[in-house]
Amino acid sequence: MTVGAGGVFYAAFLSRYATVFSYRIEGTEIDFKKDFDELAPAIFGIRLPQNILFLNTEGAAALLREKYPQLASVAVHKDLTEKRVEISVSARSRDIIWCAPSQCYWMDKSGIIFEEAPETAGLLIVRINDVTKEEYAFGEMPLEPQRLARILRFVEVLRAHALGWDSITLKNRQMSEVVVLLAGGAEVRFNLLSTSDKLYDAFLKIASEVNMADIDYFDLTVEDRIYYRERK
Repeated sequence: MTVGAGGVFYAAFLSRYATVFSYRIEGTEIDFKKDFDELAPAIFGIRLPQNILFLNTEGAAALLREKYPQLASVAVHKDLTEKRVEISVSARSRDIIWCAPSQCYWMDKSGIIFEEAPETAGLLIVRINDVTKEEYAFGEMPLEPQRLARILRFVEVLRAHALGWDSITLKNRQMSEVVVLLAGGAEVRFNLLSTSDKLYDAFLKIASEVNMADIDYFDLTVEDRIYYRERK
């Protein structure tokens, strides 16, 4: 009996030889095997036993990233010789604590919220209070990365000049207004759309020339301008 190419292909399609035999997972304790079982129709494109020949590695990686926002990267490869699916991941770093009124979250520097965080105080970890939204879902990005980077840049400036702060608060998301309450009680108000190192330098110059205990606030919300008011 002669078997054509189509028959050979069909046999490979159904063969237990092509069924995934094992998984090798690096970088996490998450057991992805159960996810492959649940998502088989989406990542293998078939409803038959998991056939490694039909594994959509890019699709599988995308689905895992969506399901596990705590992962910064996911790479899926297939080893046809060993009939093994290899998954390598890296976790997001706990860089920032982002606090909405009802819950605080861990966030990395890309701006992705990925798990609950404790309500902490101190300057070791940057905490940003957000009064514009009650709560967030894991995987959300409350602020665009460029705007988040401008807050972190101001934190770098404060640290470099030994200026402590009590709080950092996003007051208005649409207008990108942020208020930093300095340790001495003065506020620094700035707009994430117009702030710049030039404004930060002007702020530092004024801060070095005045008695900070006498300052009510610094206003950096106007592009290329800085204003301040003394306490009455």
